[in-house]
Amino acid sequence: MMKKAAILITLGMILFAACAPQPTADETEQPSIASGPADVELTVEPDQEKPSKEDVLEELNATSAAIISSGLPEGASDKPLSEGLLLTIWGPTTGTLNVIDSVTGQRLKDRNSIPLGAASSRKLSPDGTMLAIAVYPSNSTGHGGKLHLIDLKTWMDEPTDIQFDDWAGAMAFSPDGKTLTLTFTDQNKSLIRMVDVSTKAVVKEASLDYWPMQMAYTPDGRSIALYGGHSDETNQVNPIPIIELRDARTLQPLWKQALTDIQDGRYLKPSEDANDYEAGTWMMPGVVFSHDGSKLYIVHAAEDKLTTVDLTARSVSSAAIQPPHTFLDWLVGLTAQRAYAKMLNGTEKQAYLSPDGTRLYVIGRTYKSTNTNGQIDMDVTSLGLQVIDPATGTELHRMDDIEANNLAISADGSRLYVYGWSDSMGGGTPWTKVYDTASFEEISSNDKLTISEAASLDGKVVLVSSSGGAYTSRIAFLDSKTYEPKVEWKINGWVEWGVP
Repeated sequence: MMKKAAILITLGMILFAACAPQPTADETEQPSIASGPADVELTVEPDQEKPSKEDVLEELNATSAAIISSGLPEGASDKPLSEGLLLTIWGPTTGTLNVIDSVTGQRLKDRNSIPLGAASSRKLSPDGTMLAIAVYPSNSTGHGGKLHLIDLKTWMDEPTDIQFDDWAGAMAFSPDGKTLTLTFTDQNKSLIRMVDVSTKAVVKEASLDYWPMQMAYTPDGRSIALYGGHSDETNQVNPIPIIELRDARTLQPLWKQALTDIQDGRYLKPSEDANDYEAGTWMMPGVVFSHDGSKLYIVHAAEDKLTTVDLTARSVSSAAIQPPHTFLDWLVGLTAQRAYAKMLNGTEKQAYLSPDGTRLYVIGRTYKSTNTNGQIDMDVTSLGLQVIDPATGTELHRMDDIEANNLAISADGSRLYVYGWSDSMGGGTPWTKVYDTASFEEISSNDKLTISEAASLDGKVVLVSSSGGAYTSRIAFLDSKTYEPKVEWKINGWVEWGVP
Protein backbone atom coordinates (compact mmCIF):
# COMPACT_ATOMS: atom_id res chain seq x y z
CA MET A 1 0.00 0.00 0.00
CA MET A 2 1.30 3.46 -0.83
CA LYS A 3 0.70 6.66 1.09
CA LYS A 4 1.75 10.21 0.27
CA ALA A 5 3.01 12.80 2.74
CA ALA A 6 4.03 16.37 1.98
CA ILE A 7 7.19 17.37 3.81
CA LEU A 8 9.70 20.17 3.74
CA ILE A 9 12.71 18.41 5.22
CA THR A 10 15.45 16.12 3.99
CA LEU A 11 15.28 12.34 3.99
CA GLY A 12 17.79 12.18 6.83
CA MET A 13 15.61 14.42 8.97
CA ILE A 14 12.60 12.32 8.04
CA LEU A 15 14.25 9.15 9.29
CA PHE A 16 15.22 10.87 12.53
CA ALA A 17 11.69 12.15 13.04
CA ALA A 18 10.32 8.65 12.54
CA CYS A 19 12.23 7.53 15.63
CA ALA A 20 11.23 10.48 17.82
CA PRO A 21 8.24 10.44 20.16
CA GLN A 22 5.15 11.91 18.54
CA PRO A 23 2.16 13.66 20.14
CA THR A 24 -1.07 11.70 20.00
CA ALA A 25 -4.14 13.19 18.38
CA ASP A 26 -6.15 13.10 21.59
CA GLU A 27 -3.39 14.34 23.89
CA THR A 28 -4.72 17.46 25.57
CA GLU A 29 -3.18 17.30 29.03
CA GLN A 30 0.06 19.09 29.80
CA PRO A 31 2.58 18.28 32.50
CA SER A 32 1.91 19.90 35.84
CA ILE A 33 5.52 21.11 35.92
CA ALA A 34 6.66 23.52 33.23
CA SER A 35 9.01 21.90 30.70
CA GLY A 36 11.72 23.14 28.39
CA PRO A 37 14.66 25.52 28.35
CA ALA A 38 12.43 28.59 28.13
CA ASP A 39 11.21 27.91 31.69
CA VAL A 40 14.69 28.12 33.25
CA GLU A 41 15.92 31.55 34.29
CA LEU A 42 19.38 32.31 35.66
CA THR A 43 19.26 35.63 37.53
CA VAL A 44 22.48 37.65 37.25
CA GLU A 45 23.10 40.74 39.37
CA PRO A 46 24.83 43.68 37.66
CA ASP A 47 28.11 43.06 39.47
CA GLN A 48 28.04 39.31 38.93
CA GLU A 49 30.00 37.49 36.26
CA LYS A 50 27.80 36.23 33.43
CA PRO A 51 27.28 32.47 33.79
CA SER A 52 29.22 30.27 31.38
CA LYS A 53 27.62 28.02 28.79
CA GLU A 54 28.51 25.04 31.00
CA ASP A 55 26.69 26.63 33.98
CA VAL A 56 23.58 27.20 31.90
CA LEU A 57 23.67 23.63 30.59
CA GLU A 58 24.11 22.24 34.10
CA GLU A 59 21.10 24.28 35.29
CA LEU A 60 19.00 23.06 32.38
CA ASN A 61 19.96 19.45 33.01
CA ALA A 62 19.19 19.72 36.71
CA THR A 63 15.80 21.24 35.97
CA SER A 64 15.00 18.62 33.37
CA ALA A 65 16.06 15.82 35.73
CA ALA A 66 13.66 17.19 38.35
CA ILE A 67 10.87 17.28 35.79
CA ILE A 68 11.30 13.74 34.54
CA SER A 69 11.85 12.21 37.98
CA SER A 70 8.46 13.38 39.21
CA GLY A 71 6.28 10.87 37.38
CA LEU A 72 7.01 7.52 39.04
CA PRO A 73 4.40 6.12 41.45
CA GLU A 74 4.76 7.44 45.00
CA GLY A 75 6.75 5.53 47.58
CA ALA A 76 9.82 3.32 47.33
CA SER A 77 10.04 -0.42 46.83
CA ASP A 78 12.11 -2.73 49.05
CA LYS A 79 12.65 -5.14 46.16
CA PRO A 80 16.37 -6.02 45.73
CA LEU A 81 18.34 -4.41 42.93
CA SER A 82 18.79 -7.77 41.19
CA GLU A 83 15.02 -7.89 40.54
CA GLY A 84 14.71 -4.29 39.32
CA LEU A 85 13.59 -3.19 35.88
CA LEU A 86 15.54 -0.52 33.98
CA LEU A 87 13.56 2.47 32.72
CA THR A 88 15.06 5.41 30.83
CA ILE A 89 13.08 8.65 30.96
CA TRP A 90 13.89 11.42 28.50
CA GLY A 91 12.91 15.02 29.22
CA PRO A 92 13.22 18.16 27.08
CA THR A 93 16.98 18.57 27.65
CA THR A 94 18.31 15.42 29.33
CA GLY A 95 17.53 11.87 30.39
CA THR A 96 17.88 9.63 33.42
CA LEU A 97 18.34 5.91 33.98
CA ASN A 98 16.05 4.51 36.66
CA VAL A 99 15.53 1.11 38.27
CA ILE A 100 11.95 0.35 39.31
CA ASP A 101 9.80 -2.37 40.81
CA SER A 102 8.44 -4.51 37.96
CA VAL A 103 5.12 -4.98 39.80
CA THR A 104 4.34 -1.54 41.26
CA GLY A 105 6.45 0.79 39.11
CA GLN A 106 7.91 2.41 42.21
CA ARG A 107 11.57 3.41 42.34
CA LEU A 108 13.72 0.96 44.29
CA LYS A 109 14.68 2.22 47.73
CA ASP A 110 17.97 4.18 47.86
CA ARG A 111 18.44 3.82 44.08
CA ASN A 112 18.40 7.36 42.72
CA SER A 113 18.22 8.26 39.05
CA ILE A 114 21.49 8.24 37.11
CA PRO A 115 21.89 11.21 34.69
CA LEU A 116 22.40 10.29 31.04
CA GLY A 117 23.02 13.75 29.62
CA ALA A 118 21.21 14.93 26.52
CA ALA A 119 22.18 11.95 24.38
CA SER A 120 23.85 8.61 24.91
CA SER A 121 24.73 5.28 23.33
CA ARG A 122 24.70 2.14 25.49
CA LYS A 123 25.88 -1.47 25.64
CA LEU A 124 25.15 -4.15 28.25
CA SER A 125 27.81 -6.67 29.26
CA PRO A 126 27.15 -10.36 28.44
CA ASP A 127 26.35 -11.22 32.08
CA GLY A 128 24.08 -8.16 32.46
CA THR A 129 26.03 -6.65 35.36
CA MET A 130 27.77 -3.71 33.66
CA LEU A 131 26.33 -0.99 31.44
CA ALA A 132 28.64 1.11 29.26
CA ILE A 133 27.28 4.53 28.29
CA ALA A 134 28.77 7.30 26.15
CA VAL A 135 27.16 10.42 27.66
CA TYR A 136 26.93 13.76 25.83
CA PRO A 137 25.96 17.19 27.16
CA SER A 138 24.02 18.05 23.99
CA ASN A 139 22.06 16.11 21.39
CA SER A 140 23.06 18.55 18.64
CA THR A 141 26.81 17.90 18.70
CA GLY A 142 29.12 15.05 19.65
CA HIS A 143 31.53 17.34 21.52
CA GLY A 144 32.18 16.71 25.19
CA GLY A 145 31.22 13.05 25.31
CA LYS A 146 32.47 10.87 28.17
CA LEU A 147 32.40 7.13 28.80
CA HIS A 148 30.57 5.98 31.95
CA LEU A 149 30.48 2.45 33.36
CA ILE A 150 27.47 1.67 35.52
CA ASP A 151 27.78 -1.29 37.88
CA LEU A 152 24.28 -2.81 37.93
CA LYS A 153 25.15 -4.98 40.96
CA THR A 154 25.67 -1.88 43.12
CA TRP A 155 23.90 0.85 41.06
CA MET A 156 27.12 2.89 41.02
CA ASP A 157 27.87 5.28 38.15
CA GLU A 158 31.61 5.17 37.52
CA PRO A 159 32.69 7.97 35.13
CA THR A 160 35.96 7.37 33.29
CA ASP A 161 38.55 9.79 31.94
CA ILE A 162 37.84 8.57 28.41
CA GLN A 163 36.34 11.36 26.32
CA PHE A 164 34.97 11.72 22.79
CA ASP A 165 34.86 14.78 20.59
CA ASP A 166 32.41 13.13 18.22
CA TRP A 167 29.64 10.54 18.38
CA ALA A 168 30.59 7.08 19.59
CA GLY A 169 29.68 4.31 17.18
CA ALA A 170 29.41 0.56 17.71
CA MET A 171 30.18 -0.96 21.13
CA ALA A 172 30.89 -4.55 22.16
CA PHE A 173 31.96 -6.30 25.35
CA SER A 174 34.31 -9.27 25.20
CA PRO A 175 32.59 -12.59 26.10
CA ASP A 176 34.14 -12.47 29.60
CA GLY A 177 33.03 -8.85 30.09
CA LYS A 178 36.55 -7.68 30.96
CA THR A 179 37.10 -5.54 27.86
CA LEU A 180 34.89 -2.96 26.16
CA THR A 181 35.63 -2.21 22.51
CA LEU A 182 34.10 0.81 20.80
CA THR A 183 34.39 2.77 17.59
CA PHE A 184 34.26 6.52 17.15
CA THR A 185 35.44 9.37 14.95
CA ASP A 186 38.01 12.02 15.84
CA GLN A 187 38.81 14.88 13.48
CA ASN A 188 37.26 12.95 10.60
CA LYS A 189 39.32 9.84 11.39
CA SER A 190 37.73 6.46 12.12
CA LEU A 191 39.14 4.77 15.23
CA ILE A 192 38.66 1.63 17.29
CA ARG A 193 39.51 1.62 21.00
CA MET A 194 39.76 -1.08 23.66
CA VAL A 195 39.06 -0.27 27.33
CA ASP A 196 39.97 -2.39 30.36
CA VAL A 197 36.73 -2.44 32.38
CA SER A 198 38.45 -2.93 35.77
CA THR A 199 40.97 -0.09 35.39
CA LYS A 200 38.81 2.08 33.09
CA ALA A 201 41.92 2.71 30.99
CA VAL A 202 42.47 2.57 27.22
CA VAL A 203 44.70 -0.41 26.44
CA LYS A 204 44.73 -0.35 22.64
CA GLU A 205 43.70 1.99 19.83
CA ALA A 206 43.93 1.70 16.06
CA SER A 207 42.86 3.58 12.93
CA LEU A 208 40.37 2.20 10.42
CA ASP A 209 40.02 3.06 6.72
CA TYR A 210 36.25 2.62 6.79
CA TRP A 211 33.32 3.71 8.97
CA PRO A 212 32.16 0.77 11.14
CA MET A 213 28.44 0.40 11.76
CA GLN A 214 28.26 -2.92 13.61
CA MET A 215 30.69 -4.94 15.70
CA ALA A 216 30.77 -8.26 17.57
CA TYR A 217 33.25 -10.58 19.25
CA THR A 218 33.63 -14.05 17.75
CA PRO A 219 32.59 -17.01 19.98
CA ASP A 220 36.13 -17.73 21.25
CA GLY A 221 36.70 -14.06 22.14
CA ARG A 222 39.95 -13.97 20.15
CA SER A 223 38.70 -11.84 17.26
CA ILE A 224 36.55 -8.76 16.75
CA ALA A 225 34.33 -8.59 13.67
CA LEU A 226 33.52 -5.19 12.18
CA TYR A 227 31.07 -4.32 9.42
CA GLY A 228 31.17 -0.88 7.79
CA GLY A 229 31.61 1.09 4.60
CA HIS A 230 34.66 2.51 2.81
CA SER A 231 34.49 5.53 0.53
CA ASP A 232 37.28 7.57 -1.06
CA GLU A 233 34.89 10.45 -1.71
CA THR A 234 34.63 13.54 0.50
CA ASN A 235 30.92 13.14 1.29
CA GLN A 236 31.25 9.39 1.97
CA VAL A 237 29.02 8.59 -1.01
CA ASN A 238 29.20 5.37 -3.07
CA PRO A 239 30.60 3.34 -0.17
CA ILE A 240 31.83 -0.23 -0.50
CA PRO A 241 30.72 -2.41 2.44
CA ILE A 242 33.60 -4.05 4.33
CA ILE A 243 33.81 -7.00 6.71
CA GLU A 244 36.97 -7.27 8.80
CA LEU A 245 38.37 -9.43 11.61
CA ARG A 246 40.88 -7.95 14.06
CA ASP A 247 42.85 -9.57 16.83
CA ALA A 248 41.06 -8.99 20.14
CA ARG A 249 44.35 -8.42 22.04
CA THR A 250 46.40 -6.36 19.60
CA LEU A 251 43.76 -4.97 17.18
CA GLN A 252 45.97 -6.13 14.31
CA PRO A 253 44.07 -7.01 11.09
CA LEU A 254 43.46 -10.73 10.56
CA TRP A 255 41.13 -10.85 7.55
CA LYS A 256 39.32 -8.28 5.45
CA GLN A 257 37.00 -8.50 2.47
CA ALA A 258 35.06 -6.03 0.38
CA LEU A 259 31.41 -7.00 -0.15
CA THR A 260 31.12 -5.55 -3.62
CA ASP A 261 27.68 -6.96 -4.46
CA ILE A 262 26.06 -5.18 -1.49
CA GLN A 263 25.01 -1.54 -1.37
CA ASP A 264 24.78 0.18 2.01
CA GLY A 265 24.64 3.97 2.03
CA ARG A 266 24.09 6.73 -0.50
CA TYR A 267 24.93 6.14 -4.17
CA LEU A 268 25.31 8.82 -6.84
CA LYS A 269 25.70 8.76 -10.59
CA PRO A 270 28.71 10.70 -12.02
CA SER A 271 26.36 13.47 -13.15
CA GLU A 272 24.76 13.93 -9.71
CA ASP A 273 25.86 16.45 -7.08
CA ALA A 274 26.46 15.15 -3.56
CA ASN A 275 25.39 18.51 -2.13
CA ASP A 276 21.93 18.07 -3.65
CA TYR A 277 20.09 16.11 -0.96
CA GLU A 278 17.52 14.91 -3.51
CA ALA A 279 20.20 13.35 -5.69
CA GLY A 280 21.23 9.73 -5.56
CA THR A 281 19.71 6.59 -4.09
CA TRP A 282 19.84 5.38 -0.50
CA MET A 283 20.28 1.66 0.07
CA MET A 284 19.93 0.39 3.64
CA PRO A 285 20.11 -3.42 3.90
CA GLY A 286 19.09 -5.44 6.93
CA VAL A 287 22.29 -6.34 8.79
CA VAL A 288 22.52 -8.49 11.92
CA PHE A 289 25.16 -10.64 13.64
CA SER A 290 24.26 -14.10 14.89
CA HIS A 291 23.84 -14.21 18.65
CA ASP A 292 27.22 -15.88 19.17
CA GLY A 293 29.07 -13.59 16.73
CA SER A 294 30.04 -16.43 14.40
CA LYS A 295 28.10 -15.15 11.38
CA LEU A 296 26.89 -11.91 9.84
CA TYR A 297 23.62 -11.91 7.88
CA ILE A 298 22.90 -9.21 5.29
CA VAL A 299 19.51 -8.96 3.58
CA HIS A 300 20.07 -6.90 0.42
CA ALA A 301 18.05 -3.72 0.07
CA ALA A 302 17.37 -3.77 -3.67
CA GLU A 303 16.70 -7.46 -4.19
CA ASP A 304 15.56 -10.64 -2.47
CA LYS A 305 19.03 -11.90 -1.62
CA LEU A 306 20.75 -13.03 1.59
CA THR A 307 24.52 -12.79 2.05
CA THR A 308 26.08 -14.75 4.90
CA VAL A 309 29.58 -14.08 6.21
CA ASP A 310 30.98 -17.08 8.11
CA LEU A 311 33.53 -15.49 10.44
CA THR A 312 34.96 -18.83 11.56
CA ALA A 313 35.59 -20.08 8.03
CA ARG A 314 36.30 -16.53 6.79
CA SER A 315 34.04 -17.01 3.81
CA VAL A 316 31.16 -15.17 2.12
CA SER A 317 28.19 -16.79 0.40
CA SER A 318 24.93 -15.51 -1.09
CA ALA A 319 21.58 -17.08 -1.85
CA ALA A 320 18.36 -15.86 -3.45
CA ILE A 321 15.49 -15.51 -0.99
CA GLN A 322 12.61 -17.54 -2.36
CA PRO A 323 9.83 -19.87 -1.23
CA PRO A 324 10.49 -23.63 -1.16
CA HIS A 325 10.25 -24.93 -4.74
CA THR A 326 7.76 -27.51 -5.98
CA PHE A 327 8.06 -29.34 -9.31
CA LEU A 328 5.48 -26.94 -10.79
CA ASP A 329 7.56 -23.98 -9.64
CA TRP A 330 10.54 -25.47 -11.46
CA LEU A 331 8.57 -25.86 -14.71
CA VAL A 332 7.27 -22.28 -14.54
CA GLY A 333 10.74 -21.03 -13.73
CA LEU A 334 12.08 -22.31 -17.05
CA THR A 335 10.30 -19.48 -18.85
CA ALA A 336 9.80 -16.93 -16.07
CA GLN A 337 12.27 -14.24 -14.97
CA ARG A 338 12.22 -12.34 -11.67
CA ALA A 339 12.18 -8.56 -12.04
CA TYR A 340 13.30 -6.10 -9.37
CA ALA A 341 11.99 -2.55 -9.21
CA LYS A 342 14.58 0.22 -9.37
CA MET A 343 13.74 2.69 -6.61
CA LEU A 344 14.34 6.39 -7.29
CA ASN A 345 15.31 7.49 -3.79
CA GLY A 346 16.01 4.31 -1.93
CA THR A 347 15.12 1.20 0.01
CA GLU A 348 15.45 0.46 3.70
CA LYS A 349 15.33 -3.00 5.27
CA GLN A 350 15.61 -4.13 8.88
CA ALA A 351 16.51 -7.68 9.94
CA TYR A 352 15.82 -9.32 13.31
CA LEU A 353 17.18 -12.72 14.36
CA SER A 354 15.01 -15.06 16.44
CA PRO A 355 16.37 -16.07 19.88
CA ASP A 356 17.23 -19.58 18.63
CA GLY A 357 18.91 -18.19 15.50
CA THR A 358 16.74 -20.17 13.06
CA ARG A 359 14.65 -17.33 11.62
CA LEU A 360 15.31 -13.91 10.16
CA TYR A 361 12.36 -11.52 10.30
CA VAL A 362 12.73 -8.79 7.67
CA ILE A 363 10.67 -5.64 7.11
CA GLY A 364 11.32 -2.79 4.71
CA ARG A 365 10.08 0.32 2.96
CA THR A 366 10.86 2.16 -0.25
CA TYR A 367 10.96 5.95 -0.53
CA LYS A 368 10.25 7.97 -3.65
CA SER A 369 10.18 11.76 -3.60
CA THR A 370 9.24 14.53 -6.00
CA ASN A 371 9.93 18.23 -5.61
CA THR A 372 7.21 20.65 -6.68
CA ASN A 373 8.06 24.34 -6.17
CA GLY A 374 10.21 23.57 -3.15
CA GLN A 375 7.72 21.19 -1.56
CA ILE A 376 8.75 17.55 -1.33
CA ASP A 377 6.07 14.91 -1.76
CA MET A 378 7.15 11.54 -0.40
CA ASP A 379 5.65 8.21 -1.42
CA VAL A 380 6.36 5.47 1.09
CA THR A 381 5.67 1.86 0.14
CA SER A 382 5.81 -0.95 2.69
CA LEU A 383 7.57 -4.15 1.65
CA GLY A 384 5.63 -6.22 4.17
CA LEU A 385 7.17 -8.93 6.37
CA GLN A 386 9.40 -11.80 5.27
CA VAL A 387 10.45 -14.75 7.43
CA ILE A 388 13.66 -16.33 6.17
CA ASP A 389 15.69 -19.42 7.07
CA PRO A 390 19.19 -17.89 7.50
CA ALA A 391 20.86 -21.26 6.81
CA THR A 392 19.39 -21.64 3.31
CA GLY A 393 17.81 -18.33 2.32
CA THR A 394 14.42 -20.03 2.00
CA GLU A 395 11.41 -17.78 2.53
CA LEU A 396 9.36 -19.50 5.22
CA HIS A 397 6.49 -17.04 5.36
CA ARG A 398 5.40 -13.73 3.89
CA MET A 399 2.83 -11.10 4.94
CA ASP A 400 2.50 -8.38 2.32
CA ASP A 401 -0.25 -6.44 4.09
CA ILE A 402 1.86 -5.42 7.12
CA GLU A 403 3.11 -1.81 7.13
CA ALA A 404 5.66 -2.07 9.95
CA ASN A 405 8.13 0.54 11.20
CA ASN A 406 9.75 -1.80 13.70
CA LEU A 407 9.66 -5.32 15.14
CA ALA A 408 10.44 -7.11 18.38
CA ILE A 409 10.57 -10.82 19.17
CA SER A 410 9.55 -12.26 22.53
CA ALA A 411 12.28 -13.72 24.72
CA ASP A 412 11.04 -17.27 24.08
CA GLY A 413 10.57 -16.63 20.34
CA SER A 414 6.86 -17.49 20.41
CA ARG A 415 5.48 -14.00 19.75
CA LEU A 416 6.20 -11.31 17.21
CA TYR A 417 5.49 -7.68 18.10
CA VAL A 418 4.89 -5.54 15.00
CA TYR A 419 4.92 -1.75 15.39
CA GLY A 420 3.78 1.13 13.24
CA TRP A 421 2.25 4.61 13.22
CA SER A 422 -1.07 5.88 11.94
CA ASP A 423 0.94 8.18 9.64
CA SER A 424 3.27 6.37 7.21
CA MET A 425 6.09 8.84 7.98
CA GLY A 426 6.16 7.92 11.67
CA GLY A 427 3.62 10.41 13.03
CA GLY A 428 0.19 10.22 14.58
CA THR A 429 -0.50 7.47 17.10
CA PRO A 430 1.43 4.21 17.55
CA TRP A 431 -0.09 0.80 17.00
CA THR A 432 0.97 -2.74 17.89
CA LYS A 433 -0.03 -6.11 16.49
CA VAL A 434 1.03 -9.34 18.21
CA TYR A 435 1.38 -12.57 16.20
CA ASP A 436 1.98 -16.20 17.09
CA THR A 437 5.26 -17.13 15.36
CA ALA A 438 4.14 -20.73 14.76
CA SER A 439 0.82 -19.99 13.02
CA PHE A 440 1.25 -16.25 12.28
CA GLU A 441 -2.25 -15.70 13.54
CA GLU A 442 -2.92 -12.36 15.22
CA ILE A 443 -3.10 -12.71 19.01
CA SER A 444 -3.77 -9.12 19.98
CA SER A 445 -3.76 -5.60 18.57
CA ASN A 446 -3.85 -2.09 19.96
CA ASP A 447 -4.21 1.08 17.87
CA LYS A 448 -2.96 3.51 20.55
CA LEU A 449 -0.12 1.79 22.42
CA THR A 450 3.33 0.31 21.92
CA ILE A 451 3.34 -3.12 23.59
CA SER A 452 6.67 -4.82 24.26
CA GLU A 453 8.60 -7.08 26.61
CA ALA A 454 11.16 -5.86 29.12
CA ALA A 455 13.44 -8.00 31.25
CA SER A 456 14.34 -7.27 34.86
CA LEU A 457 17.99 -7.51 35.90
CA ASP A 458 17.47 -11.13 36.95
CA GLY A 459 16.05 -11.99 33.51
CA LYS A 460 12.33 -12.18 34.31
CA VAL A 461 10.14 -10.92 31.45
CA VAL A 462 7.49 -8.25 32.02
CA LEU A 463 4.90 -7.18 29.45
CA VAL A 464 4.80 -3.38 29.22
CA SER A 465 3.16 -0.65 27.17
CA SER A 466 3.76 3.03 26.49
CA SER A 467 2.19 5.86 24.54
CA GLY A 468 4.03 9.16 24.15
CA GLY A 469 2.22 12.48 23.99
CA ALA A 470 3.27 16.12 24.33
CA TYR A 471 5.92 15.69 27.08
CA THR A 472 3.72 13.03 28.70
CA SER A 473 3.90 9.24 28.47
CA ARG A 474 1.27 6.79 29.61
CA ILE A 475 2.94 3.55 30.67
CA ALA A 476 1.64 0.31 32.12
CA PHE A 477 2.44 -3.25 33.15
CA LEU A 478 0.17 -5.65 31.25
CA ASP A 479 -1.30 -9.06 31.87
CA SER A 480 0.62 -11.49 29.62
CA LYS A 481 -2.56 -13.35 28.60
CA THR A 482 -5.19 -10.64 28.25
CA TYR A 483 -2.86 -7.68 27.46
CA GLU A 484 -4.98 -5.59 29.85
CA PRO A 485 -3.22 -3.09 32.17
CA LYS A 486 -2.46 -4.29 35.68
CA VAL A 487 -0.71 -1.10 36.81
CA GLU A 488 -0.60 2.14 34.82
CA TRP A 489 0.54 5.70 35.38
CA LYS A 490 1.80 8.85 33.62
CA ILE A 491 5.32 10.22 33.39
CA ASN A 492 6.48 13.68 32.33
CA GLY A 493 8.84 12.67 29.55
CA TRP A 494 9.33 9.82 27.05
CA VAL A 495 10.39 6.37 28.06
CA GLU A 496 12.58 3.47 26.91
CA TRP A 497 12.42 0.09 28.64
CA GLY A 498 15.52 -1.89 29.49
CA VAL A 499 18.64 -1.19 27.42
CA PRO A 500 17.68 -0.08 23.87
